Amino acid sequence: MAKEARIIKDLGPQPWEITPYVDQGGYEAWKACVTRWTRDEVIAEIKRAGLRGRGGAGFPTGVKWEKVLHHRIPEHYFVCNAGEHEPGTFKDRYLLKTNPHQLLEGMLIAAYTVKAKQAFLYVNHEYVEEIAILGKATAETRARGFMGKNVLGAGFDLEIELVEGQGSYVAGEETAMLESMQGRPAMPRQKPPFYPTDFGLYGKPTLVNNVETLCNVPPLLRNGAAWFTQVGTEKSPGTMLFSLSGAVNRPGVYELPMGTPIRTLIS
Repeated sequence: MAKEARIIKDLGPQPWEITPYVDQGGYEAWKACVTRWTRDEVIAEIKRAGLRGRGGAGFPTGVKWEKVLHHRIPEHYFVCNAGEHEPGTFKDRYLLKTNPHQLLEGMLIAAYTVKAKQAFLYVNHEYVEEIAILGKATAETRARGFMGKNVLGAGFDLEIELVEGQGSYVAGEETAMLESMQGRPAMPRQKPPFYPTDFGLYGKPTLVNNVETLCNVPPLLRNGAAWFTQVGTEKSPGTMLFSLSGAVNRPGVYELPMGTPIRTLIS
């Protein structure tokens, strides 16, 4: 385990309840984004921290956000990809089940920062329990005024729409997911030129991040880039979640600093 777990949290037997998360500093970063920081300041801090996408490609998160925010086409969308169709992978499912509010806070920050017209959470339809938990968590978030109409009294509206996705493996690829969300077969688009940041949902610039990436955002902004880079490697700071299964002593989800040898994980 990392010196300080950043994503795996013990929020009790009812993780959809918002109070335990707020008591641990939850939604403070979101409030700061709305009331104190500019969008460019948020992106600059994420870039300073060197956060990379945790979905596989490792693309710099701040660069992707900046590209969508300043795109010449003014209409933007945001999608959290919680499809997780890869065999043997269950870390995102674990986060949905145990720490939904950290994901929701990360989603709100991302959608607001890139000026998204609408935010979507695309979830594997087989995650029945997790979908129910997310429904309860979003209701509590809305009741606190963190999302919905006139967010935090700041004069703007922001909702998160839950979309139950197809169960096929290919539907987890980001452009196939976007096709599926538009009612078409889940087939990947040609890249280039059809990168989501240029040609995403409904042909508009779209920010797509996965669950783990977004769960890194609230603690990063709350504690700062210097804190975030205390663990990990120079090129890949922070921690990462690992799904461990098969013939091992302790299967489960583990959070370890980036650069940790595989022998440490399985020992």
